[in-house]
Amino acid sequence: MLGGVGNDIFILNASNVTALINVFGSGDNLIQLARVDSGAGMDTIRQSGTDMDMTHVKATGASTADRFSRIESIQMIDLATDGNGNTAKIAVSDVIDTAGMNQFNSDNSWAGPGATEIRHQIVVLGTASDTVELVDGNSAWAEGSTIAGVPSGTYVIGNHNTAAVQLLINSSITVNTSA
Repeated sequence: MLGGVGNDIFILNASNVTALINVFGSGDNLIQLARVDSGAGMDTIRQSGTDMDMTHVKATGASTADRFSRIESIQMIDLATDGNGNTAKIAVSDVIDTAGMNQFNSDNSWAGPGATEIRHQIVVLGTASDTVELVDGNSAWAEGSTIAGVPSGTYVIGNHNTAAVQLLINSSITVNTSA
């Protein structure tokens, strides 16, 4: 799936997710390697009736030397629109591989007035029936303040303690952490 300039929405079903988590030659990657690559703009992955474990996406990404990711230039993950209770499992490396920096909350007010720290950021849209599982352990993530209007609603700011990563998660979503 390739996007261009503008605000693109990539709807991922179970087959798409299977293709993203498998290597070439298996799991629907029989003709070409599955990939989601967006262009400039505010771009969204929308889950459609499926959970997504980003930690299993077969990607190397920005956190490695070749800087290639199977999911590229995504600013938002939409768990809500399909009306199902969806789950997204996300690790720090997934945010680094996938997202740009300071698209939202550009002043990073969680760190105090005038903060200038730059972070990879993803906004997670969802409802009370959705879940985000943050990998990398309980002590790796610090819950910051809340912010309103990003893009609409109230979001809890989750900052990683040792990496330049920030998640803005809709305050209705259940958040779990795991090692």
